[in-house]
Amino acid sequence: LYNSGWLIETMNEQILIDYVPTEKLKLDSVLFKKLDQAGINNKKIYVLITHEHDDHFYEPLLLWHYKIKNLTTIVGWDYNTNDKAILKVFDRNSIKAGSIRITSHPSTDAGSGFLINVGGLAIYHAGDHAAWSDDLITKFAEELKFIKNSSKQIDLAFLPIARGKRGACKVLESITNGNRMALK
Repeated sequence: LYNSGWLIETMNEQILIDYVPTEKLKLDSVLFKKLDQAGINNKKIYVLITHEHDDHFYEPLLLWHYKIKNLTTIVGWDYNTNDKAILKVFDRNSIKAGSIRITSHPSTDAGSGFLINVGGLAIYHAGDHAAWSDDLITKFAEELKFIKNSSKQIDLAFLPIARGKRGACKVLESITNGNRMALK
């Protein structure tokens, strides 16, 4: 779903991560209907946002929990809000919300990477955690080690493979090397 967005469906949950609509095609109505129907059918719905950059953060999502049954919103930075329905997890912390557990770690760019445990699966979404340059390799590796030590295995991983929208989608050698580290 555009830059780094994904919709993960399990038997009992729908997890929307870092959804931002494209300029050409707004998926809002399609996604909204899909999540709304899931909520009506008593599935748990989670909207996860790793950080505040506009290629990962779509502010209208913060209001969907008012309209969709069984929806929980979780952000990966200290978002300034008085809305108690918006949960936060950042730095090296964990939160349990309904049927999922999220372990966060600081990104090498902004916000957090998320390790999501749901239904016996461990899913890693890096957000903007990548080896964007050679001088970030040590920090990148430290956070990967933290995630590795937080889970016996990772079943599914979403990693940046290029500088995103802000970086004109450039593939850099440092990012490629970082992804090799992540795979190991």
